[in-house]
Amino acid sequence: MQRRHGSSQASAWLAHQIDLCRRIRPVAYSPVSPALQSVSTLTKRIGRLLPDSLRVAIRNQRFRLRNRGFEPYVGEQEHFGEHFRFYVGDRVSESWFKSGWDWTEIEFLKDNVVEKGDVILEAGAHHGELMLFLSRWVGPEGHITTFDPVPLNTDVIATNLKLNGVENVTLVRAAVGSEAGRTWITEESNAQISGPGQGIEVDVVTLDDYAHLKPTLLKIDVEGFEAAVLKGAQTILETRPKLHIELHPNPLKRFGSSLKEVLQLLGSEQYNLWYRLKGEDNVRPYNGEPIESEAHLFALPKESA
Repeated sequence: MQRRHGSSQASAWLAHQIDLCRRIRPVAYSPVSPALQSVSTLTKRIGRLLPDSLRVAIRNQRFRLRNRGFEPYVGEQEHFGEHFRFYVGDRVSESWFKSGWDWTEIEFLKDNVVEKGDVILEAGAHHGELMLFLSRWVGPEGHITTFDPVPLNTDVIATNLKLNGVENVTLVRAAVGSEAGRTWITEESNAQISGPGQGIEVDVVTLDDYAHLKPTLLKIDVEGFEAAVLKGAQTILETRPKLHIELHPNPLKRFGSSLKEVLQLLGSEQYNLWYRLKGEDNVRPYNGEPIESEAHLFALPKESA
């Protein structure tokens, strides 16, 4: 099987960079400007009009150019009373690290969703930003199994686990989908499913492969592949776990799915739902209204909401 960027190469590259990154850099909050947000939105809209093969090629090249000359480093942050050291592995991660992560989402999780002792399956972890908070909040009696298919990402996650002495997280180096097998993803840390021969070929598992862990919370951030992940979690969903799903409406359509299908797959009638649109500061009850932009969906079983 062809693998253009294997895990061994990524591991060697990461080890070299860690040797170079002895100095910890505290990073101050620096909001992203409205102008940059507008450019990003326009770029995404143009990308939706392109053929898939061209869109994937542009995404891959853009990621390579954006990270040209970038040297990873170790930084530190403190939020919600939690202090972390964080290995910043690329410019995508650095942009979130410097401008601030999605604190509204994280605060809602902390106050309303995550509990001590939770068993979490996290599909899509990037570099482990949210995973570090969750590992503290579930406590030693809880556990997280985190999945990511990108070789660089999983090496960065492993480094961040080690930097912070985290012992209640298991890392699985695979994508998550409707059935086990193989698939192709774009060559980005914030990767999407691509097509045969386009990017990196990776393993795929299902969440139901881990049903024996008896998860109490599913956290899903898979860049438009939400419905496929839920299709592979039907056994788990019969137990009505809590859910946190990042919705990507336009990529959902590209993969032949929709918000309606996502809600049907999770059994939304059995849950109290809340959502937050990207860029907004409030989380509101969800009552079936259309969601046309990226959003976070939170689902709590009705008897425990």
